[in-house]
Amino acid sequence: MCQLIRPRDTQKRRKSEPMPFIERRTTEYLIDTHTHIAPNVDDGSSSMEMSLAMLRSEAEQGAKVVFLTPHSSAFGGTWTAHTLERMQQVQETAVKEGLLVQICRGCEIYTNRQQIEEILRELKDGILPSMNGTRYILAEFSVHRGNMDDAKYCLRRYLKEGWIPIIAHAERYCRTFATVENVKILKEMGCLVQLNFYDLARETDDAIRSCAQALLKAELADMMGSDAHRMDHRKPELTSGEDYIREHCRAEYAADVLWRKAAKLLLGKEATRVIQ
Repeated sequence: MCQLIRPRDTQKRRKSEPMPFIERRTTEYLIDTHTHIAPNVDDGSSSMEMSLAMLRSEAEQGAKVVFLTPHSSAFGGTWTAHTLERMQQVQETAVKEGLLVQICRGCEIYTNRQQIEEILRELKDGILPSMNGTRYILAEFSVHRGNMDDAKYCLRRYLKEGWIPIIAHAERYCRTFATVENVKILKEMGCLVQLNFYDLARETDDAIRSCAQALLKAELADMMGSDAHRMDHRKPELTSGEDYIREHCRAEYAADVLWRKAAKLLLGKEATRVIQ
C-alpha cells in the first residue's frame, strides 16, 4: 500500500483501502509508476544508500509519488517476505530521512502465454502485489520474443479475471507488437499504457524512441514511469520526458499522462483534488 513519507501522517486506514494522495496546492508534480528502487531484490538498486539516492533524484525532478515495482521474479517462496521487507525498509528509511515522497507498492509482472495461469493464481493468492492494492497490474512482455496474438491472449486472461493490465514501457515492444494500430486495439480491450520518460527524448535506439513518440502523439499513453534501476545504469530520468510531453502535447493531456490519470486510478479520487 502507499505510504506518505511524512511523519505526521498517522491516520489509520483499513489494509484493503488504497492510500489516497496528499492534497496539494499545485498540480505541477509527477507520478513515477515504474521503478526498481527496492534494494537487493532484482536487477535494480544494490543498497539502501543507492535507493535513497534514487528517491532524492526523483524528488529533485518533481516526483511526489513513486511506485516500487520489482520484477515478479522477486516474489514467490521465501523471496516474497524478503522483497516485502525491503520495500518496507525503503518506506521507513525515507521517513527518517525526511523525504517528501509518497511511496507505493507494486510489481512488474513478466507476462507470457506459458505462465499466465500460474501468474493469475499468484495474483489471486496475493503473492504478486497489484498497484497500490488496486485491480490494476503492471504487465511486462519480452522485448525480443512474442507477438500480438500472445499479448492479446494474456491481456484478455487478466481482464477476464478482473485485473486491469497496464502495459509496462509499451514502446519497448516496437519489434514484437507495439504498433500504434495494435496498441489502439489493446486499449479498446480495456488495457492501459505506460511509457518511460527516458525513451521519449534520450533513448538512443531509434525504433524505441520513435515508437514512444508515436504512441504519445496518438494520445495512447495513460501514465509515465522511469523504469529506474540503479544510479550507474538507467538512473531516474524524468525531466527530459516531462519536457518533451509539455512541449508536444495538449496541456490537458500532458497533465493526464504526467500525473492525473495515475492519481485517479491508482491512488483514489482524492488524489485529483487541488487546494486553492
